[in-house]
Amino acid sequence: MVCNNLGKVCIVAAKRSPIGAFGGCFSEISAVELGEQTLRGTLPAEKYSDCSGKESGAFTEAPLYSYCGCTLQAGLGQNPCRQIVGRALGRSVFTAMTINQMCGSGITAIILASNAIASRKTEIAIACGIESMSGAPFLLSKARFGYRKGNNELIDHIQKDGLEDAYYQQPMVYFAEETAKANNISREEAEEYALLSFSRARHAISNNFLSEEIVPIRKAAGREHEESREEFYAVDECVARVIPKKFTKLRPVVPGGILTPATISPFADGAASLVITSEEMSLKCGAPTLAHIIGYAYSAVDPREFTKAPIPAIQQVCENVGWRLEDVDLFEVNEAFATVPLMVVRHLKIPLERMNVNSGACVYGHPLGCSGARIVVSLLYSMKRLKKKRGVAAVCVGGGEGIAIALELPQ
Repeated sequence: MVCNNLGKVCIVAAKRSPIGAFGGCFSEISAVELGEQTLRGTLPAEKYSDCSGKESGAFTEAPLYSYCGCTLQAGLGQNPCRQIVGRALGRSVFTAMTINQMCGSGITAIILASNAIASRKTEIAIACGIESMSGAPFLLSKARFGYRKGNNELIDHIQKDGLEDAYYQQPMVYFAEETAKANNISREEAEEYALLSFSRARHAISNNFLSEEIVPIRKAAGREHEESREEFYAVDECVARVIPKKFTKLRPVVPGGILTPATISPFADGAASLVITSEEMSLKCGAPTLAHIIGYAYSAVDPREFTKAPIPAIQQVCENVGWRLEDVDLFEVNEAFATVPLMVVRHLKIPLERMNVNSGACVYGHPLGCSGARIVVSLLYSMKRLKKKRGVAAVCVGGGEGIAIALELPQ
């Protein structure tokens, strides 16, 4: 177990892109471009005064550390984090690190940025999470030195590096099934949760709850012989594809299992970004603090039980920052599978009313490297809208890890 109490590190800006469906509205936009557009939308420069004593201000001149989570990096070019931040900020002198920790990549980017602030390495840090599952290539492992006789394998980058356990060489859904059965979760319970998640998404969208957290993404449209025009996407695309009346008719993904496409998060494309500063820099810049990052925790379990890993991570982060579970107003747990938040609710005795209040990945989709950052952004805005003080976001990580992070809104 790795944990830390950060004191008070400030989030002064946080946004996410809409989540695009696999092969959908963002299928022609790279993960790097999604990240760049999202970060640009996260940085409303006119709202920040000059923090560095120079005309161009802190975000172009002050020392900067940046971190970006991305799981499916093949073909994106050198260090996607540096590409995103350099293009969005128009600068070339800064440090950048791209992180691959599977579904935890985006939340670890936030933790590393927070540690850079807490340790006084810098006073401004950027954390992002990006993924284009639509853009993930196929791989030819033996093409480098030429093929000889016989058939050869075309490897799916999504499956190999995103969905298949590296230790047991099986799709992670098999282990999600095992853990669900070991915890006596039925298909009916999982589908009931997925229906609740869908109704919460529809309610959030119809009441415009999500607009403040979303940066519209621009896509050039029009064929070559037509006049070029711009289209902007500002709505999570997967929601419209959910058909609740079909839930009970869907076949299990694993024969004899309980999980179906309704209770497993769909492939998706998206990005999220946050600007993190010290309290002193927040005051100096006149950038109001949206939330404080109080602490974090990592947990480790056997890879076959990875869907249980958020439970000890949540317990540990609460213990580390001195909170009881009942002190936490809202929880955001990534719905890689509907069974993940269900197990958290059951084991930690958390009221379902405090879990994923605006829905989650079962409905919106799960862009792997983005999701950890996305749920932190969503948690922050849910806390703000509902006037709540304390929140915890957590993810399960393929390979057998859990990560949790604690936020507190300024009073």
